[in-house]
Amino acid sequence: MKKLWMIAAVTSVLLSACKKEEPVVVPAPTNAELLQRSSWQLTDHLQIIGTSNFSIYNQEYDACEQDNIYTFAANNLFIQDEGATKCFTTNPQRDTTYWNLESDVNITMVRIIDTDTLRGTIGSVDSAQLTVNFRVNNINNRLVYSAR
Repeated sequence: MKKLWMIAAVTSVLLSACKKEEPVVVPAPTNAELLQRSSWQLTDHLQIIGTSNFSIYNQEYDACEQDNIYTFAANNLFIQDEGATKCFTTNPQRDTTYWNLESDVNITMVRIIDTDTLRGTIGSVDSAQLTVNFRVNNINNRLVYSAR
């Protein structure tokens, strides 16, 4: 009987000592964090007219631009790598400008291509794809990037 009482007491102590662990809540990454986790390659450029999407990627981007890789680095550095094919042999392999993200949605990228500044909004970003929406000449546009 003493053994049963002892086993019951030990079991009771052991069970009361076990605390239920609280689940660890990991906050969802911000858009800025998602942008910086990968390098990106432009894979499509859509013009949106009404409810229709028209790809202008192959008409507007030469093969030497289609293989470019873009990196949103720390300290708002925007790195543009020419990829395997340079448009001009005298171009540096990499250029660095800047990017900025306001309110985790409004993005500014200073791109070397045509020395333009792109201002748009992030349509979506995850570990595989980034879309940036912007407007030019009253036409809605969407750039689609794939993670590399």
